[in-house]
Amino acid sequence: MLAELENLSVVAGLSLEIQKLEHDVLPQLMVQEAKLERGALEALLLMQNSAITLLDLRKCFILALGVLLADEDLVSARVKKLSIMLKDTADDVLKGNCDIVWLQERAPLLLQLVTDVLETPVCLCDPDEFL
Repeated sequence: MLAELENLSVVAGLSLEIQKLEHDVLPQLMVQEAKLERGALEALLLMQNSAITLLDLRKCFILALGVLLADEDLVSARVKKLSIMLKDTADDVLKGNCDIVWLQERAPLLLQLVTDVLETPVCLCDPDEFL
């Protein structure tokens, strides 16, 4: 029972972090002027932090799934893709390789990745079943 609660906690953490991106961070980037203002910079830093958090939660999620299901898991694969995309996007803008207009054009793709993760069914099973 304790393991099930820990697994659900990991899933809830993933969902919370992704919903924060969906409702707080990415919409903030869509309304910024064509220059990097304070709000956009804060959102970019939050994107970088979310990317790191998602990768950490992904590791916990894989551990919760166990070895037998980890290879078949769509959630962790989609979380990894989203995390990499968030980090690369934020890094490109913060390093000056891309501008806010490019970021705004990329935001719908990031939102789609968020939606893809949130819509992916989560299947946790009892590891004792495989013993």
